[in-house]
Amino acid sequence: MKVTTPIMNREAILKAKQQHLQMRERRSPWSAVISLASMQAYPHDIMNYVDHHVAIIGQVRRTAPIYDPVATAMDMIAEGADAIAFYTDHTIYGSDLEDMWLLSRACRDVPVLYQNYVMNAYQVAAARAANASAIWLDSSIRTVAGMRANATTAQRLRFTVFISVHTNDELETAIALSPHVICLGSPDQDNLTESVAWLQQIRGDVPRHVKLMLGHSLRTLDEVRLALEAGVRGIIVTPELLRSETAHVIREWVGKAE
Repeated sequence: MKVTTPIMNREAILKAKQQHLQMRERRSPWSAVISLASMQAYPHDIMNYVDHHVAIIGQVRRTAPIYDPVATAMDMIAEGADAIAFYTDHTIYGSDLEDMWLLSRACRDVPVLYQNYVMNAYQVAAARAANASAIWLDSSIRTVAGMRANATTAQRLRFTVFISVHTNDELETAIALSPHVICLGSPDQDNLTESVAWLQQIRGDVPRHVKLMLGHSLRTLDEVRLALEAGVRGIIVTPELLRSETAHVIREWVGKAE
């Protein structure tokens, strides 16, 4: 599938996503979606267990000139990805949940994280209906009440819950919601060094059962090294990095970090 990737405009993306969701809710009401969600197999484990394993999460994105989420995911799994993060909200795209379903069906034995912006509890249920095993909740786009509703729905559906935070207030709210993972920053942010410093500063304030990682998409080996040296419990890496020429280095570093 050929893709033209526009310049990211988050407000436009969020507005379009809200419109897509409204159309989806008219076609498939809450009762139908929650019923389909309950029919899915039990979600795969991903960072919701107690051990010292550092998860390698390969990220699927809509990129030009070719967008093939299944082939991209299969390549990253072959190179050692423990899970796949599905993220298309750097563009305006209305078929993400359909693609999520295809991806999860192909990755039968590997957990898939729905990393797109989550607007409401309906979308949480729709992601579970698409057989996602984990969900990403971005604190910067929801009120505290909205985050609580989304997190509660996700926990009831047995998701592994990732919460992305950007401020100390958002961090405080996230801790109160008791997710499995708290991520500092977002996929398209460039302030990785600041997030690493923040992670080291707040580590003692986060309960031991909550894992910490960076929300950034790691694109270079230097970024992977920086994240691992900070003591993260998982890394999200791009397909360009998780390839044969560099994947063995990442696996070696992760093994030493564990």
